[in-house]
Amino acid sequence: MSQPTFRIPGPIGLDHSRVEAGAPDLHPVGGGNGTVIPGGFSLGLVSSPGPSGLSGAHQGTAAFPHIRRDELYLSARQRMEDPSKIDQSVSSLCGPAALMFLVAKHWPAVYYKFVADLYEFGRAKINRLTIEPSKGCRNFDPFGKIDPADWVALAGVRDSENALLQYSNTSDEAAGITLPATLAGWLERVGFRNVFNETNLYLTKGEKNFRDAAQRKRDGAEVCLLIDMKGIAESPATRGAVRQIFTCANHWVVLNSSITFDPDGSVQFQVFSWGNGQYAVPQPGRNPVSKLTLKQWLQNYYGYVSCKA
Repeated sequence: MSQPTFRIPGPIGLDHSRVEAGAPDLHPVGGGNGTVIPGGFSLGLVSSPGPSGLSGAHQGTAAFPHIRRDELYLSARQRMEDPSKIDQSVSSLCGPAALMFLVAKHWPAVYYKFVADLYEFGRAKINRLTIEPSKGCRNFDPFGKIDPADWVALAGVRDSENALLQYSNTSDEAAGITLPATLAGWLERVGFRNVFNETNLYLTKGEKNFRDAAQRKRDGAEVCLLIDMKGIAESPATRGAVRQIFTCANHWVVLNSSITFDPDGSVQFQVFSWGNGQYAVPQPGRNPVSKLTLKQWLQNYYGYVSCKA
């Protein structure tokens, strides 16, 4: 599986008739009364809340005019059923990808309704997180570059939160940057609890921090790791002092397994990244004679943001 290369650091069985118990409030826009997706997934045409609670399928031009309805709804449903399909592709949207992966994992119908509302109306809200992307973002044609549901959700979140830079193309790397405080804020606003931000931007974190992240995962928290993507996309290697200067935090992944600390000093675990919910670290077969030592991993590790659903 090939991974994108970023030139700018990333961080400077469902009941379709209701939101799951315990899910955050999802506020429909465009004149709804609170009813959530009363069914109708065929061809992606979803009945949407109206003044009476049950209006017909959407018609006319959506807020994202270059994305076909049937493709959008099919893609959103696939991700609702399997959140690991969420993939920022060649974009620098790893922060929003981590956020939407966790929303879809814990509250799949909330994720689906959010994507549908954002696509149709250009505005959607989950709990205290209101998203309203710019016209430039909504008018982008993602065909062949990124999945339509991922563009709507990920680019929509990122662009809406930008104060100055518009995110209107997958090549807009600077505008796709997600700082740790931003990710932590998103998690809190959509309804996650006990959010902790234990990251650095320019200096790597140490063994204690990484073991704390492992413990939080064992205790049932969701853990987003801030890393240099070389740590998961390249063969394990120990950097010298000079090369270490040029490493940087440029990627978010979600820890998706416990972390194994082997007696020989190596580590193994799985993360969600690039549309893969079981991305193995280290990657098997990339360098079969070398394991990933804790020292090597820590040279790519900048801390974590954790939360509980």
